[in-house]
Amino acid sequence: MTKLYVLTGGPSAGKSSILLGLEYLRKETVVREAAEDVIKLHQSLGNPRPWELGDFQDRILQLQLQRENSLPNIERVFLDRGTLDGL
Repeated sequence: MTKLYVLTGGPSAGKSSILLGLEYLRKETVVREAAEDVIKLHQSLGNPRPWELGDFQDRILQLQLQRENSLPNIERVFLDRGTLDGL
């Protein structure tokens, strides 16, 4: 069974930086923050403020669940935030 380690905290607390180190220096499996990817996707599609969408949090949660449900069966995975952060 895969152990999940979730890094959570406020913006600019260093979560993503720590995870980059784990991924590139220690070759750990990392799941990136879903919110940032949802924002970037919608901005690339022409919406400069996707956080104003009525279902914005639902989109983040959907992507996060998709990522967590498709994890490989390995010893451990580190998550940049998790489903509870979106709720």
